[in-house]
Amino acid sequence: MAEGHMSTYKMVEDVYWVGAIDWSVRIFHGYHTDEGSSYNAYLIMDEEFPTLVDTVKAPFANELLERI
Repeated sequence: MAEGHMSTYKMVEDVYWVGAIDWSVRIFHGYHTDEGSSYNAYLIMDEEFPTLVDTVKAPFANELLERI
């Protein structure tokens, strides 16, 4: 994983943040930010139905897949 990227983060039992941070974003859905934005994606590790909730923009797909 490239320097400065967050790793997988355990939120609660069997739920993990697997998103990405885009430090270059300055306007996100009409909001102005000087410090980038995150693409929040979560992996729920259910024994029968593991589920990915949301994804990331295409340039961050490899980061998402590494975290999964």
